[in-house]
Amino acid sequence: AGKATKLLERLEKRRAEGLTTPKQIRFLEQRGFQHVGTWSFETAKRLIDRIAANGWRVPEGINPREYRGE
Repeated sequence: AGKATKLLERLEKRRAEGLTTPKQIRFLEQRGFQHVGTWSFETAKRLIDRIAANGWRVPEGINPREYRGE
């Protein structure tokens, strides 16, 4: 299998396991969140929705370095 096939298989495996997408990981890591790759898709989605509702800023009371995606 070629590189593209392996990449697509890896993405499909993450989706099937309900994990974060590469785009979610990039977005949250740029804002200082850590270990985002181990979070569930829904957890990341909820946090990104909160950030969006807050004018694309991390909401008050959330410390990106300590947040573990509860």
